[in-house]
Amino acid sequence: MQEKLVKLPTKRKRIDYFDAAKGLGMFLIIWDHASVLSNDVISVWGASFKVCLFFIISGMLVGMSDKKRKKSDTFKKLFKSLIIPYFIYSALSVAMHISGLLIMHKKNILSALWSDVFTTISFRGISALWFLPCIFIGRAIFELISYKDKKMPIKLLICLFTFGFVYLNTFIFGHFESSMNKYLLYPYITIMKGITAFLFICIGWLLVRIGKKYKKILFSLPSGIIMLTVNTGLCFVVVFNENVNFNSFHLGMFPIIYVIRAIIGSLGVIIILKAVTSRIRLRFLTYMGVNSLFFMATHHPLYITKATRKIVNRCLMNYNTLSVMYYIQLIIIVALILLIEFALCELVNKRRIILSKLKKQK
Repeated sequence: MQEKLVKLPTKRKRIDYFDAAKGLGMFLIIWDHASVLSNDVISVWGASFKVCLFFIISGMLVGMSDKKRKKSDTFKKLFKSLIIPYFIYSALSVAMHISGLLIMHKKNILSALWSDVFTTISFRGISALWFLPCIFIGRAIFELISYKDKKMPIKLLICLFTFGFVYLNTFIFGHFESSMNKYLLYPYITIMKGITAFLFICIGWLLVRIGKKYKKILFSLPSGIIMLTVNTGLCFVVVFNENVNFNSFHLGMFPIIYVIRAIIGSLGVIIILKAVTSRIRLRFLTYMGVNSLFFMATHHPLYITKATRKIVNRCLMNYNTLSVMYYIQLIIIVALILLIEFALCELVNKRRIILSKLKKQK
């Protein structure tokens, strides 16, 4: 019932392979934040699709849904599920940052406070919190145009125009980034990331529509394996993978290569996990996928990653060159981060369940 890649029921149920794919993306994001080396092979591989995977899945879910929604209801839902949590977690992050500075008797606390506040209100986002307004902007743009026309050619033209706009701005950004004041730079980066997210949401929607006609070819397991293999091969051709950081709107020397890698990497992961989850329940990944917003908003913004890395480095080991020992150290750090995240997530979920039961009783 959940394994169709064509339609969703009116009341949408969770789809295991999407949750597992988001869980893998979240794991790669945590791994990358825990790593301190830019040439870490897992970070290099993950950078090609780990963020765009979420946008593509979002577009695919919209494309698979037959439910007709009012724009106003959709915007309210998006605002409630993304922007409100964004401000709540941002406030917690700012509070922790300023508290730490006060404890350490640091100077320029007011300057640090204003920097955090501006980063938040500009939607640039403190640490990984940038993701929430980014996907909100992408979905908002998609919703504004999606019901005016559902024809494939129009959507393809929109994708091509959006990619051209993003491609042009990567060159503009590359030339003027260093000279731009942050009061202009932050809003600009926020808008451009949101437009890029919109591009991938459109691509996700298109993949589902194309898949209705070419399902046996596009969504077959051999196709998924080929896509992921090509993605991996392109990742390790250095010239195609320099300077990639979606958060900072650095899409590499050739943004078109980044877009291709993101599409085939994301779709390859989804197809392979679809096949795997039809036989095995990947509880670890699906749990992370279901709770991906919580993991995204806490592991780095609330300094869990930084604190864990410092503790491991001081108590156990500290390797800063690529080696087997570096990966052992990194595995320990990531494992501890995940243990903390899982514990916190369970506490929050249980509290939410208790509160919802109390409200029903009233």
